Amino acid sequence: MSDYYKILLSNRAEPEAEPSRAIEPEPSQSRAKSVLIAKSRARAKSQAKSQAKRQDNITLYHYSQADFKDKIKVKFYGLNYYTTNDKNITDIKRAFYYTKPEPEALLRGSKYLYIKEYPKSRLYNITDDIDNYLKDKTISEALYQIKKRYNGVIYNIGKNEVVNLFYDVKFTKKEVLKWTDITT
Repeated sequence: MSDYYKILLSNRAEPEAEPSRAIEPEPSQSRAKSVLIAKSRARAKSQAKSQAKRQDNITLYHYSQADFKDKIKVKFYGLNYYTTNDKNITDIKRAFYYTKPEPEALLRGSKYLYIKEYPKSRLYNITDDIDNYLKDKTISEALYQIKKRYNGVIYNIGKNEVVNLFYDVKFTKKEVLKWTDITT
């Protein structure tokens, strides 16, 4: 054996000796230790899942004249002047949200702002349309297909990113707006 390998081997840490069987903890202590380890692992796994969920979430902003009590309801789709045109294109009920707190000019004067954290993984990016839902289909046909797999769509209109959710959603925060609150 060369001197180089002898030096490497002499510098290695010695492995810990296995504990003798005579000094093992009593079964009740061992079981308690196992339970603590299992709880610790479960807590770490839960925290990792929670952090992953937070990283996947996006903040949605919904402007409305309606004073919703706990949920933004899609049944109001098409009842105001800025969704009437969309309703003429497709009858799939949905609520509109922005991913930035600045609304389009047509939403100025809205009385309420509703804010919701929402998992981006439950939205289909219709701008990219990687699954080709729009290929050889009307927007209505595409939305019917997308609704089978996703809770909504996300897309770009100019510099604004817009989300349409197909289902009622509980909001996490509600603000009463004043005209000076809204800037573009």
